[in-house]
Amino acid sequence: MGIKHGFVVATLVVAMGLTGCSAANKGGDTTCKEFVGMAQDAQVAVLKKHYEDKGRTPSNGELTLARMSAGLYCKTAGTDSSPIKNIDG
Repeated sequence: MGIKHGFVVATLVVAMGLTGCSAANKGGDTTCKEFVGMAQDAQVAVLKKHYEDKGRTPSNGELTLARMSAGLYCKTAGTDSSPIKNIDG
């Protein structure tokens, strides 16, 4: 494999990796497996979208409580495929 060919392959691998990391925000349809694997900021963004999709503008306190509730739900009653919108009851 020549240097030029190797560079093209490396560029494609990096591009594919970057697009794979930028998943769309699914709000309440985000699964527990996805949610637990996210950084805190991403979890807050998902929950904010979930509330906004329901026509609500959540406060920072509501988002903090919802993040803790979703984490607890996913680690106890939820399964990997359970959507986090189930925290609403």
